[in-house]
Amino acid sequence: MRGLNEVYTGGIGGFTTICLVVSMMQMMPELLSGSVDPRMHYGRMLMNFLDLYGNKIDIRSTGIRMDPPGYFNKVHNPAPKQNLDRLTIIDRTMK
Repeated sequence: MRGLNEVYTGGIGGFTTICLVVSMMQMMPELLSGSVDPRMHYGRMLMNFLDLYGNKIDIRSTGIRMDPPGYFNKVHNPAPKQNLDRLTIIDRTMK
C-alpha cells in the first residue's frame, strides 16, 4: 500500500528485516540473561521491535552494527558510503 516492499525505492527487504530482528534480540537484556524464553513471548517481542525501531532509534544519528552487536553514532563514526537520511546496518566487522 505504501510501496515499502520495493527495496530500490526505499523499502525494507528480507535481509534488512532479519538484521533488525537479530540486532534487537542481541541487545535485549532479558534474552541475554536467559530469564525469558523467546518462544513464549512473541507478542511482547513484536511490541519491543516496533517500539525500538519506531520510537527509540533515530536513523539519522544511529547505525546498527551486527558484529560485535551494538549501535554506533553515524555522525561521529561514519561508515563508508552511508547516507544520514537512511537506515545504516553494518553486517560484518570493518577493518
